Amino acid sequence: MPSNIPCPPAATVRTNVIRVPGTRVAENSLQNSVALSTEIEDENVAAFNVGGEKRLCWNSLMETVLKNFSAHEINKKKSDLRIYTGFCSSKQLETLQLIGVLPLSQTHCSLISKSDAARLCSVLLRPPDKNCNSDQTSRSRGIDVSHDCFGGCSGTFITERYTHVNAKCIQCSQCGCIFSPQQFVSHNHKGYENRLCHWGFDSSEWRTYLQLA
Repeated sequence: MPSNIPCPPAATVRTNVIRVPGTRVAENSLQNSVALSTEIEDENVAAFNVGGEKRLCWNSLMETVLKNFSAHEINKKKSDLRIYTGFCSSKQLETLQLIGVLPLSQTHCSLISKSDAARLCSVLLRPPDKNCNSDQTSRSRGIDVSHDCFGGCSGTFITERYTHVNAKCIQCSQCGCIFSPQQFVSHNHKGYENRLCHWGFDSSEWRTYLQLA
C-alpha cells in the first residue's frame, strides 16, 4: 500500500462504535434510577421518571393515598381499568430501600404510571356512581365547564367558591358532587376508557384540561 494513503487503525473505529451507544444507555439507566417525589391526591409519593412520565412506587401509593382500601378493592378496580404495573429494576429497588421507602428485606416492587395512578385513585376515592345531595341552585350562578380526560365530564364552576387552588368549586352536572379543579379533571361518568393508553396526565395542570362547555 502506498505510504501517502493513511489507514486508520481498526481498533480506533471499533472503540468509537461501541463507546457512544454504551454511554447513552448508561445515562438513561442512571436517570431512570433517580428517586423523585410527586404529589397525587395531596400526598407525596416516591417515583421515577421513566420514558418522560413519572412511575410511582406501588407500595408507597397503597400506604398513603389508598391506605383506607383493602387489597381486594384496589385490585378489583385495577382490573376493571385494565391497569398493568411492571416491576422496578434492581437499581430502582435499591434506591427505594436507601431512601427508606422500602425495607431492605423487600425483594421486588411494582411501578405504576402517574396517569394510571390518577385514574385508579379517582375511581376509588370519588366513585362515579356516588350521588350527592348538593344545592342545585348553585349551578345557575356559575360557569359551564367540561373536560375530556378519562372519558370526560361536564359541570358548573361556582366562581364564588373558588377561594384557593384546592377549593371545592366545580359541581358535576350528573351526580351533583362538588370537587376541587384538580379532582374534577379526573372525574367522569362515561366509562373507564380501559382500552386506551393514557400518558402524561397531571392534575396540577388542570387549567390545561378545563374548558368552557
